[in-house]
Amino acid sequence: MTVRKALAIAFCTHAAINRTGDEYLTVHENTPALLSPHSSLVGDRYEWIIYTNFHTSGGKQFLQTATAINAEWLVDLPFFQETRLAKNGTGR
Repeated sequence: MTVRKALAIAFCTHAAINRTGDEYLTVHENTPALLSPHSSLVGDRYEWIIYTNFHTSGGKQFLQTATAINAEWLVDLPFFQETRLAKNGTGR
């Protein structure tokens, strides 16, 4: 098992999918957030990431300490079954 795969499984509750550019949507809350401007991933547009912290600064929401992952590492986890995923912007 690779380190990134182990991190993806450990932080599966903090997964996000790329929306546009450096903006991501958190998977379970469906909340838009930008990569932290200090992230080494800025500009790379990875489709899926995991992150350690979600914070707001200056009216914007940011994801900190992000790592690119492969979505295939998550699909079989119980946390990613369809009944547990957000359906709209309110997380329902």
